[in-house]
Amino acid sequence: MNTLSNINLENGFVDNKDFKAILVQDVFDKDHLFTIKHHYKRFQHYYVTTGYAGQRKWGMGYPEISKRLEEVVSKKLGEEVIATELELCIYTPDFGYEPKLYPHYDNHQTDGQRITVSVQIDSNVDWDLFVENKRYKCNNNEGLIFSGTQQIHWRDNLKFKKGDYSAAIFAHFKYKNNKPLSPNQKEIMDYWETRYQKETGISLDPLPLDPTAGDWACKDEWIKTASDNFFKEKE
Repeated sequence: MNTLSNINLENGFVDNKDFKAILVQDVFDKDHLFTIKHHYKRFQHYYVTTGYAGQRKWGMGYPEISKRLEEVVSKKLGEEVIATELELCIYTPDFGYEPKLYPHYDNHQTDGQRITVSVQIDSNVDWDLFVENKRYKCNNNEGLIFSGTQQIHWRDNLKFKKGDYSAAIFAHFKYKNNKPLSPNQKEIMDYWETRYQKETGISLDPLPLDPTAGDWACKDEWIKTASDNFFKEKE
């Protein structure tokens, strides 16, 4: 239960809530991109399904990918950050749930403030990202850097058709020099999370489409691309 009034919550201060999101082009080189696709080829059956988002995700532990993202984000911020989580996420109704990303903030209190980067790897739909109600469009191999713990973010309320998909790398970073959360931050962010969910009509509840679904229509193309590349490297 909130201890602050709605007026105080709406006007409450959260450090870095006004962080200016940064769009980055050419995040990965071609070897990084093939590594990501090859990771899917190797581990396509070892996924976690997130029903409320209509996604499957795969954790990634490649030092070269983490190092590249740390370098990109640290340079853009002008201060050093450390990657703490890295995963490949694929959204498609082919997995049996309606893809959506509801308005939310990242809750990682042990690390203090954290930075998030979303890098679009491949997509056959335009699925814009919103940060604090401002729209951002990313093309393939473009990323958006924002303050995930301090800012409400979500995806456009797009209705995917069968065969539509969007694949992205999500990474979270803590500051090397820890930045603490603000007083009353959880109450304030919960207020804005709920408010944006009501305004957008995008809820947390999973929306099942077909419980028998499970095959991703475009996976063969990814696997062929990854296989061709790794075969060439051995020649």
